[in-house]
Amino acid sequence: MVDVHELVVEVPRREVLRYMGYPRTHSPSSGVASRVDQAWEQACALLRPRGAWVLATRADAEAIGMPDPSPQVAFGVCSIGPALEELEVQWSGQGDVLGGLILDAFGSAAAEVAAEALHARVCAGVQPAALYASRRLSPGYGRWNVTRQRELLAHLPIDRLGIRLTEGSMMIPRKSVSFAVILGETQTRERRARCASCELETCRFRVDDDAGPQEKKET
Repeated sequence: MVDVHELVVEVPRREVLRYMGYPRTHSPSSGVASRVDQAWEQACALLRPRGAWVLATRADAEAIGMPDPSPQVAFGVCSIGPALEELEVQWSGQGDVLGGLILDAFGSAAAEVAAEALHARVCAGVQPAALYASRRLSPGYGRWNVTRQRELLAHLPIDRLGIRLTEGSMMIPRKSVSFAVILGETQTRERRARCASCELETCRFRVDDDAGPQEKKET
């Protein structure tokens, strides 16, 4: 049976603001910043980030339309749960447009952090076999048609994660992320660049230019 993992998620405030439409060079007004502060603790309490991943073969990947798979790949899916989305719908329905926007942005940022945390578990899982995981690739991006989502998720325990698909192949809860990764015997420059830009503060698999994977020390 495929394991379901509880994921540790620490949402970067800067990412929430980015999803709200604020680039790094701009800050929100004091009123918006205050409202973000007010919603933060409640939003954090509503998260239930969980995920699962499996190893698969090139034949499995080709059968679901994954572009250019390696001989061995990994499939994964995660979700932050339905509670945050339910509160967002409630606030928006009551006319609290700003509150709904904040929760939507928070959920998007949290889902991405959850996906990175699950990807780190993939890295850990394949490391004993001297394999390295590429950047995540999801249906609906690049050459991978979103209609193959259902076939990808057939490999994963979505019922146990509380995830379902709409007729249009969109996941419910909306703040869910599915992906596949190429597994190779060597690290790529792309992976080093990815580590340099990743905001996870406690990932044991961060790659430095010279030292390889190592635990990042907290300061």
